[in-house]
Amino acid sequence: MRKKTKILIIEDDLVNRQLLIAILEEFDVEIFEALNGLIGVQLANEINPNLILLDINMPTIDGFETIAKIRENTSLKSIPIIACTASSNKINDEKINSIFDAKINKPYTLECINKTIRRFIPDFGNGE
Repeated sequence: MRKKTKILIIEDDLVNRQLLIAILEEFDVEIFEALNGLIGVQLANEINPNLILLDINMPTIDGFETIAKIRENTSLKSIPIIACTASSNKINDEKINSIFDAKINKPYTLECINKTIRRFIPDFGNGE
């Protein structure tokens, strides 16, 4: 029996977090959630997820600082981290594209999440 894919959601907004969880619950994955970047870094180190969905604009530490702290752990360097953002501008997009593995724009859609995650977990959504 195969281990479930572990997905860590780091998102401070309750509604956005619940929406991601509702979408991901349709698949056979293990979902972990963190309310901010500091908790997310700690949780990533503890669970070693297969994929991280990371909000950019958060209090305490933002998504850019969070990804930097996660990448400090050599065992987490190869984990795909997908930026989740509602703000899109040329400077922000260039920074995201240079640091993150992919980007999902808010508001979330099942199709976009499924397509983006499949780039990193090819059998995602195929009855894992």
